[in-house]
Amino acid sequence: MADKTDVVIFSGGAGVITPTDKYSDYEVLDAIEASMRPLEHPAVVCIDERASVEGKEPIREKVSGGNLNTFATAAAAIEWSGFNEEDKAGGPEQMVDASADFLVHSGETLGAHRHAHEGEEASDDSGCGAVDKGHVIDVAAGEHGAEWADQARIDLGEGFNEEHWQNAQAGFKRLGDDEAWQSLDRKVIQKTVRAKGGVVETLDADSDAFAEDVPNAELRKGHWGQAIHINHEAGQSNDRDNASIPFFEVDVDPMVRMAEKAGSSEDESSRLLHAMVMRQYATGYVLTNNMRVVR
Repeated sequence: MADKTDVVIFSGGAGVITPTDKYSDYEVLDAIEASMRPLEHPAVVCIDERASVEGKEPIREKVSGGNLNTFATAAAAIEWSGFNEEDKAGGPEQMVDASADFLVHSGETLGAHRHAHEGEEASDDSGCGAVDKGHVIDVAAGEHGAEWADQARIDLGEGFNEEHWQNAQAGFKRLGDDEAWQSLDRKVIQKTVRAKGGVVETLDADSDAFAEDVPNAELRKGHWGQAIHINHEAGQSNDRDNASIPFFEVDVDPMVRMAEKAGSSEDESSRLLHAMVMRQYATGYVLTNNMRVVR
C-alpha cells in the first residue's frame, strides 16, 4: 500500500475543482499507483483527468495544456534565445508557431485536448482550462510563484536554483501585464498542434457522476479530479481512460527533455525548466482548490 506521507495539500487555490472527499488518501494513492502504465505514444498531452470520448487513447505523457502550451509560455517568460527578431515582432501567435516548429524539429510530438458535451459537436474552442485561462495562470504565477518554491525544491531536487525560480516568476509577471499576451486567441494552441501533425484528444465534459452530492457541480464542468500527481518516473504516465479514481497527471520527464533540447546553455535549460514547472503549479492553483498533491 502506498504511503500516506506522500500526500500534501495544495492549500488555497482559485479554482472550483475540489476533491469530493469520497475517497481516503490511501484509496487515492493506491488508485494512482494502479493506473500508471508504460508510454504507448510520443505525443505530450494535457494533465486533464477526464477520459476520452473517442475510445481508449494510448498512454501519453502529460503537462498542463500539452507540451506546446507549457513550452511556449515558459519560453516567452524567460525570453528564450530561440526566438528570433521576426518571432518577437510577430507577437505571441508567432512565438507559439516558432515554439511548435522547434519542438517538432527536435523530435517531440505535439499534443493538446479539447472537450465535448453530450449532444453537441466538439467545437474548435479549446475546452482546456490550462489553455483557456492562460492569462489568469500567467498572473497567478507572477503573484504567487515565490510561495511554491518549497514544492519546486522537491520536484527539482539538487537542480533547484533560487535565482532561476525568481526569474521565472518575473517573466510570468511580465506576460501577465503584456496586452498582447492578454488578448491572445488561446485556440491557437489546438490549431497549431493539429497543423503540425500533433494529437488533440477530445475528452468527456459530461462525467458528472458526483454532481448530486458536490457543491458547485455545474461550475466544475465535468471535472472530478481527486488529486494532482507529479510523476518523476520516466517512461510511464497515467492511463486515465482506465483510472478507478480520476486525478490530474503532471509528468516531469517531458519538461526536462524539452528544456535540455531548447537551452543554448545549461543556464538557459535550467531557466526553461523552472518556468515550465512553475507553470504546472500555477495551473493547479487557478483550476483547483485544496487539492491533494501526490508524488
